[in-house]
Amino acid sequence: MESVNGDSKVNSVETPEVVLKYSIPETLRRPVLIRSRVLMSAGPATPAARVTEVLSKPIMGLHNAETYQIMDEIKEGLKYFFQTTSPITFCSSGSGSSAMETVLINLLEEGDEILIGVIGSFGQRAVDIATRCGAKVRVLESKLGTSLLYEQIRAHVETHKPKLLFLVHGDSSTGVLQTLHNIGDVCRRNDCIFIVDAVSTLGVVELCVDAWKIDAAFSASQKTLGAPAGLAPITFGPRAWSKVLGRKTKVKSYFFDAVLLSKCWGCTDEPRFPHHTISAPILYGLREALADIIEQGTEGFRQKHLDNFQYLCEGLQAIGLELFVEKPEERLPTITSVRIPHGVKWPVVSDYLMQRYSLELSAGFGITEGLIFRIGILNANATHQKVDFVLRALYDGLKTTSNYIAPRPKIYY
Repeated sequence: MESVNGDSKVNSVETPEVVLKYSIPETLRRPVLIRSRVLMSAGPATPAARVTEVLSKPIMGLHNAETYQIMDEIKEGLKYFFQTTSPITFCSSGSGSSAMETVLINLLEEGDEILIGVIGSFGQRAVDIATRCGAKVRVLESKLGTSLLYEQIRAHVETHKPKLLFLVHGDSSTGVLQTLHNIGDVCRRNDCIFIVDAVSTLGVVELCVDAWKIDAAFSASQKTLGAPAGLAPITFGPRAWSKVLGRKTKVKSYFFDAVLLSKCWGCTDEPRFPHHTISAPILYGLREALADIIEQGTEGFRQKHLDNFQYLCEGLQAIGLELFVEKPEERLPTITSVRIPHGVKWPVVSDYLMQRYSLELSAGFGITEGLIFRIGILNANATHQKVDFVLRALYDGLKTTSNYIAPRPKIYY
């Protein structure tokens, strides 16, 4: 074919017809199936009504004054919940594991020695990440279902002089709570950076980052804070941040580069850096989740969780179930681990609970798979009404799907 443009003739090339080889997925022609359920699992939590409502607000671009204002309000809220004044407080995009990786990959360099306390699968995950960073990893592991003793931690830090110590405050895979008191002092005396995983505790279990001399801590939006998954709060104190800035080698991840993330979140005096596009609705959700807890009153919010945790433990024992963590002071109040009774097939029970009650509980995870199941008392679900519902459904599920026999507690009348 020829086309005429003034006095010039230009030959045009015919584009061959494209024939699609693959058929359109028929599943995408149907409406999306989203089933209403009661989330009493290890996470995510059921968001408060104001959080759910804000998710439908108009989406804004990342780099404008209104979005920056929301990010700044989130930062101030997180500093309050972490109990820190550190300006280097921001979120990575992703679940709690993204925060774990951000903290470790920025603080560790090839050959650095790190001591990792393992009270469950998330300590093991930290071991995996640290190993990938080329660190020299020492592991201090507790007996399954128990926490580490202060004397154990102190002795290992003083003997081996690691550059970093990593502890999980509450490991959701086991339901174990780790005491952190006085460990920061040990780390300071031995020039050791102290890192804490607070994914399952922030806002519910006391955590004072500055007062306890914690150098870096992180959490997740979807558990105790009650926001959608997708943002992972992180704070770096002065000692940890100095180590990040003084690295001899460049951080091997662009996406998890803490210096770039801190610029994206406006943590420094430098201009904001367009590091990546953060989901606007998730920003709205986390902002409202933090505001909701503050409006309730943080002390009342914490006490509500503790009261319902105790109520749940009493109810579980009343129907003959055994708590996995024997010592009450070592039990994580946000996620309760329960031994699967002999002869009970948990997948069958879990399926029954979903089909009959639309109730979602969690199976064991990692090292506790097949050994326990887990119940979350998280945020909006920390009520006696929700606990009663779980106990009734669980009693029925165990009785209906197995030969499990237990006394009928007064809660059912």
